[in-house]
Amino acid sequence: MSDASAPAATRVIDITTGQDPVQLDRNRAEMMDFLYHLYDRDKAPQGLRSTYTGLMEQFKTDLADFLVTEMEREWQDGIWQAAAAGIIAGSAEADANALVS
Repeated sequence: MSDASAPAATRVIDITTGQDPVQLDRNRAEMMDFLYHLYDRDKAPQGLRSTYTGLMEQFKTDLADFLVTEMEREWQDGIWQAAAAGIIAGSAEADANALVS
């Protein structure tokens, strides 16, 4: 039986992202645990062993290296050219909008 006088659970949503901040924190924690195991931090050099220090930075570097390698390899297919053009155009549009506002 539920207590009718108990308040209903309130779900908070961040108005800037439209997301539940508690869920975002859970997602970050799960991502960091994934990276901890991916980079085998239990066997890392002393100073990094059993820590989360630098994991996201290492992942960003590895991801960027991977993407650049893929872009270089597949550039002639035109897919990455179109994506890059869209990013540049979007950036230019965002810059222009920032100047107006």
